[in-house]
Order: sequence, then structure tokens, then C-alpha cells
Amino acid sequence: MNHDEVKLEFTYDKPSGGMWHNGPNAFWMTATHIPTMCSVRVYSGDQIQHKVREEGLALLGMAVSVSRGEVPIFPERLGESE
Repeated sequence: MNHDEVKLEFTYDKPSGGMWHNGPNAFWMTATHIPTMCSVRVYSGDQIQHKVREEGLALLGMAVSVSRGEVPIFPERLGESE
């Protein structure tokens, strides 16, 4: 998967009262594979942004593989591919 084919969007969760708390702010990352329009959304919690990006791109790679029929949707055992 080429990085030119992927669109990343980061959305920060803002508190409803409008006041920010101390510490890391949670955010959502949405990754979209433009040729297939497969999309995944990852919640950060307290993770670092580059770890969330790596996790999201790995999930997007799996989603694209499933959409192309390269990997079965429900393998009997995790890690099994045909």
C-alpha cells in the first residue's frame, strides 16, 4: 500500500464544557485507502500519535486485503491465511 493512496484525518475529542483537562488529549484517527475507499477509525485514548498511526495503517492494510479477496474474512485461526 502506497502512502500516496492513503488519506489520514485526526479529530481531537473536546470536552462538552469547553475546558481542556491536563494531560494528553484523546483523539480519533481515520485512515482511508482512496482507490478502494476502505476506511478504518482508531481511538487513541492515551497513546502516542505515531503509535496510533501505525496501528491504523496496519488495520487499513488488513481491510484492503480482505476487500481484494487476498485474505479470507473469517479465518479459523488468527494468523491463518490462504
